[in-house]
Amino acid sequence: MGSKKNIQELALKMIGFAGDAFSYYFQALDEAKKHNYTECDNILKNGDNSLNQAHKLQTDLITKEVNGEDTEYSILMVHAQDHLMNAILAKKLVIELIDINKKLEKR
Repeated sequence: MGSKKNIQELALKMIGFAGDAFSYYFQALDEAKKHNYTECDNILKNGDNSLNQAHKLQTDLITKEVNGEDTEYSILMVHAQDHLMNAILAKKLVIELIDINKKLEKR
C-alpha cells in the first residue's frame, strides 16, 4: 500500500469522492432554496455517501501508517486532504444554511 503509485491512486479516489460530496452538498442547498426539501434530503444523503467513502480511504491510510507501514509523502495526497476538508466544511455550512432557510420560511 505504501508505494508512491498506490498513494497516488488512493489520493485520486479521495479527490473524486470528496469533490462529488462537495457538489452534492451545494446541489442540496439549491433544492432547499426552492423549498424542495425531500429532494434536498436525498441529495444530502448522496453527499454523505461520497464523503464517507473519501473518509474511509483516509482512515485506512492513517491506520496503515499508525501500524508501522511506510507511506510515501505525496503532494497529491495533500491535495486530496484539502478536498476532503473542504467537503466536510461544505457539509457543515450547507446544513446550517438549510436550517436557516427552513426557519425563515416559517416566518
